[in-house]
Amino acid sequence: MKNTKPYLWCLLAIALGTLYACQHEPILPDPNEIDDAPYALVVPAGFPMPDIPPDNALTNVRVAMGKLLFFDPILSRDATISCASCHFPDRAFSDTIAISPGVEQRLGVRNAMPLFNVAYHPNLMREGGVPTLEMQVLAPISDHFEMDFNLVDAAERLAQDPNYADLSQRAYGRPPDPYVITRALAAFERVLLSGNSAYDRYNNGQSNALSPQALQRQRIIPIVRLRPLS
Repeated sequence: MKNTKPYLWCLLAIALGTLYACQHEPILPDPNEIDDAPYALVVPAGFPMPDIPPDNALTNVRVAMGKLLFFDPILSRDATISCASCHFPDRAFSDTIAISPGVEQRLGVRNAMPLFNVAYHPNLMREGGVPTLEMQVLAPISDHFEMDFNLVDAAERLAQDPNYADLSQRAYGRPPDPYVITRALAAFERVLLSGNSAYDRYNNGQSNALSPQALQRQRIIPIVRLRPLS
């Protein structure tokens, strides 16, 4: 009798691969179902409300437009990579390799950092030289080793898309331009909050969230308190 096990294992692998892919496929908003109401930001327990720039208050349509742009390769010169090509949602919006390839597989010099809780970062990029998310967005889009695109040209490309043209007017009252692109992406990144780590759960009263080994390490590491200057 013919051995069917290899065949069955192949079918199982394909099925599991398909299931895994479906679980990690981002759910993108439907532009026709987005309202203009203020965005209800859910802040984890014990976290302060992040600072929101007055000119980029969070609304559903702004966050939704930013999410669409984040996962859309339309912002790269040859439309081959998106922000999500280097920042995977199931990896805390970071990458699985040290240096992410950009347009034409060019390798840059920076690692794709996690984006969870980036709303609280006072300084951005590895060297901390960028003070706002709105300004940080400029770097990967224009970088020769990443998306390698001119923001003005990217805006013109967006203007040709009826969905983006409509969302831009509803979100910021103007056609797609560099101002809209940077602020929409920043709005989406500000809502990527996470406060459900094992330590967070332990801190919020779940006594079994940390293993005995983790609790022991926590006791060993001393807490250093700065003394006031006399």
